[in-house]
Amino acid sequence: MAEVAANVALDAPDGTTVLVLASAIFVFLMTIPGLALFYGSLVSRKNLIDTMLQSVVLTGTIPLVYWLIGYSLCFSTPSNGFIGGTERAFLNWGPASVYAGVPEGAWCIFQLTFGLITAAIAVGAVAERTFLWPIVVLANIWFLIVYCPICHMVWGGGILQQWGVLDTAGGLVVETASGVTALTLCYWVGSRKQKGDEPDKEA
Repeated sequence: MAEVAANVALDAPDGTTVLVLASAIFVFLMTIPGLALFYGSLVSRKNLIDTMLQSVVLTGTIPLVYWLIGYSLCFSTPSNGFIGGTERAFLNWGPASVYAGVPEGAWCIFQLTFGLITAAIAVGAVAERTFLWPIVVLANIWFLIVYCPICHMVWGGGILQQWGVLDTAGGLVVETASGVTALTLCYWVGSRKQKGDEPDKEA
């Protein structure tokens, strides 16, 4: 009995791991239902479902891309300073693997939530101006070719982290990346054809 209790004590997560997982839950809630409800409240009724589905569908597709190769591009080595390698593709690590002082599984989940919300923020800029599936496909491609390199450079041991760049609360990886992307999308897509200014047409 004492041996079982000792094993349970050894396997119990420490305070840092619990905090990381709790933070991951809160960031996830910012995307679903947070951003979905927020963007849904800004559009006309006819576009309400599609706009909210952007966040919901991305919550299903981004994790697949992240599992396949995204996490590895963000946090694996060898690195050329700009993007990680493929050694952690398919989340390939040992059961006792630790990253940044916490179990790598917890770290992986925590970082996934930031990738989710960054993509959701960016595509929300063109709500009502795009179709659902094209913007979802674009967001997943963007996640691989834009978000993953930035994440690696700042958080994954890449060139900016080596230079001592400090990213306070995701100011570069999340806010700057999503903001510049949103501005680019708005310029590319153009203004809304129907403004939805009439109160009875608001969702």
